[in-house]
Amino acid sequence: MTTPPSPSADGTISIDDFNKIDLRIARIVKAEHVDGADKLLKLTLDTGSGTRTVFAGIKSAYDPVKLEGRLTVMSRISRRAR
Repeated sequence: MTTPPSPSADGTISIDDFNKIDLRIARIVKAEHVDGADKLLKLTLDTGSGTRTVFAGIKSAYDPVKLEGRLTVMSRISRRAR
């Protein structure tokens, strides 16, 4: 079982811990408002090996229509790492 990266007192992590993070590029297939949420957008991401639904607190900065088709970086955390 792997342990998640632990930040130091100044909020940084070591390069070894950074290398444990699984970063992936995903295309935003669908972006939509979340009813009753002031900050959240619901994003459907195509990871190339399937789709994932995530929620992002970016509503005030992005128009959902303009996000569709764009690429984003996502971190994939395995259940074992938690």
